[in-house]
Amino acid sequence: MSVLKDESARSDVLNRLRRAEGQLRGIQRMVEEGDDCLKIGQQFSAVRKALDSTYLRMTLCFLQQELG
Repeated sequence: MSVLKDESARSDVLNRLRRAEGQLRGIQRMVEEGDDCLKIGQQFSAVRKALDSTYLRMTLCFLQQELG
C-alpha cells in the first residue's frame, strides 16, 4: 500500500511538513530580528533533519508504488 493512501501515514507526512514550515518561519523571524548566527544555524539543522525524515518516507512510498 502506498504511504499517501494510508490515512495515518499521510497525516504523519503532512504534520512533519507543517512542523518544518513553522520552523522555517521561525528562522525567518530570527534573521529579521538579527539573532545569533549559531542559534539560526541550529534551527536550520533541525529543519533539515525534519525534511530528510519526511523525504525518506516519500522515497519509501515511491519504491512501494514501483515495486508493488
